[in-house]
Amino acid sequence: MDPSQSRTFVGDRSRSGDCNRFRDQETAVDAETEPVSAAKNFRVNVAALAYDILKLADLQLQLANCDFQEFWRRAQPALAVLIFAGVLLVTSVPILMEAVTSWLIRTWAWSPPIAYLIVGSVPASVGATCFLIGIRRLTSAGSQFSRTHNELRENIAWLRSIVHDK
Repeated sequence: MDPSQSRTFVGDRSRSGDCNRFRDQETAVDAETEPVSAAKNFRVNVAALAYDILKLADLQLQLANCDFQEFWRRAQPALAVLIFAGVLLVTSVPILMEAVTSWLIRTWAWSPPIAYLIVGSVPASVGATCFLIGIRRLTSAGSQFSRTHNELRENIAWLRSIVHDK
């Protein structure tokens, strides 16, 4: 018998035939020269499962890190819009509101409360619109984390299928 055919590989937990990312945990057991006890086989399988769990946790953290970097890259323009809208509202709006209100009171003989109400509602509407645009862009930038969530759900399902092998 060919020696390569008499070897049993324990601990291969790759999910697809062409995926070799977990091949480094393979343990060769020569079936002809060394009898394998059930306890040793169990220890090898438990060790391989523990290794796979740790490897999956590492891969999950790497995926979360990649997703966070992608989120940060996509979120920066939205944050810039939010900061710009905030600076615009804080610095220029009170001065412009006072100027327009004074003009309406003098030119059109409006009562001060009505002039302040109308003049105050326009910049508030513009600021709220800018804020909503920024929030929408920021939430769409976070859609990248759904990939991490889906991968984690698949990994947990795979671990459950391994532990509760029927």
